Amino acid sequence: MGAEGRADLFVAQNNKLRGFDGKTFAEISNVQANIVGTSQANVIVNAAATKDGNAILGANAFALNAIRISNLSPPKASRLLAMVHLAAWNAVKAAQSAVVNPGDPAPSDVAAAATAAHRVLSNELPALSATFDNYLTAALALVPDAGSRSAGAALGNQAADVLINARATDGSQITVPFSAGTNPGEWQKTPTGFADALLPNWGIVVPFVIGNGAQFRPSAFPDLASSAYATDFNEVKSLGKSDSVTRTTDQTQIAHFWADGAGTVTPPGHWNQIARDQALLRGMNLLDTARLFAVLNVALADAAIACWDAKYASNNGKGYWRPVTAIQQADLDANAGTLADANWAPLIETPPFPTYVSGHSTFSAAAAAVLSSLLGDGPYSSYSDALPDVSRSYSTFSQAAAEAGRSRIYGGIHFESDNRDGAAIGSAIAQLALQLT
Repeated sequence: MGAEGRADLFVAQNNKLRGFDGKTFAEISNVQANIVGTSQANVIVNAAATKDGNAILGANAFALNAIRISNLSPPKASRLLAMVHLAAWNAVKAAQSAVVNPGDPAPSDVAAAATAAHRVLSNELPALSATFDNYLTAALALVPDAGSRSAGAALGNQAADVLINARATDGSQITVPFSAGTNPGEWQKTPTGFADALLPNWGIVVPFVIGNGAQFRPSAFPDLASSAYATDFNEVKSLGKSDSVTRTTDQTQIAHFWADGAGTVTPPGHWNQIARDQALLRGMNLLDTARLFAVLNVALADAAIACWDAKYASNNGKGYWRPVTAIQQADLDANAGTLADANWAPLIETPPFPTYVSGHSTFSAAAAAVLSSLLGDGPYSSYSDALPDVSRSYSTFSQAAAEAGRSRIYGGIHFESDNRDGAAIGSAIAQLALQLT
């Protein structure tokens, strides 16, 4: 789609937004294109500003699109979103609590939030600075008073700089050596790409609210010779096979709906889309919206750190093998309840990192706990980058999280123990994130 076509689409979406249709608002960030034009930026920001609190949502839309364009991995996407929204929340609080001298303009909280988000995004993804500049120009245009705009922007820059400086040495850029294993149960490179292990350093990244990545490290993956392992093995072998005859049509859709693979908003971004829909529908004010997204994304960022710690610290630092390896090499696991299938392949591509625990499950449980606590539950619908024409409905956030976790078994890339123990980690992290005020 060309720039003119994208602009037309954004205008059409904005017209729908005036009726506060949360799903159509969120679809703005579903456009698979680099939003660089000022006209498109104006439409997105003005759409987000139809309710006061949703000035935050304009920044979120640009951040999610940047994640797509930059093809960020889930851990890196979660870190970016946490930084953007924590800086924006701190900026809003600073603006709203500022003591103003007589005759001086009160700092605009909208300008503060937009400037903080812009500064973090531009620092972390400088290649997209032109896109972010257009966002900031459009956002600041919503603040008519120049003095208030300038005062708010100053607070936004300060809030962003504090966070940028604090995260500059958080361990996200270091390299940690990790070699694929050769013994039964150890993680090995997987088809079809046979890529090196992704981000083995992420478990030692400095967290936002938990003490360290190992704080909620799970006890153990099932012993390969156990009946528990055989149960998990045979379930994913049956349901997750590329041409499975036991997986239902709905389960196949679920696997693709929650896949959130390369070039999408990733699992953390998917939960941001859900949160954005709900914030818009509720007409949340600026401060409440800023806190919602800060708490959500801090929980998601620490979920990534704890999950990656488990992935690479487990099995004596070798990680556990993925189902595709386990099934093809089942003759080596010393378990009479498993049978090898050398030609077995999963429904979706196996990502290049150890299986235990599941990132989707950890992310989803953390997000669901935060959203349920801050928003309450109720019927809602969700959509996905992978299946843009499909909408799925849920009664509660936890129902959606459970489905997201199970999607990885249907996709053939995780065991149920990965799902169960990952969800427990995510739920525990959410309780700490919810203490942020």
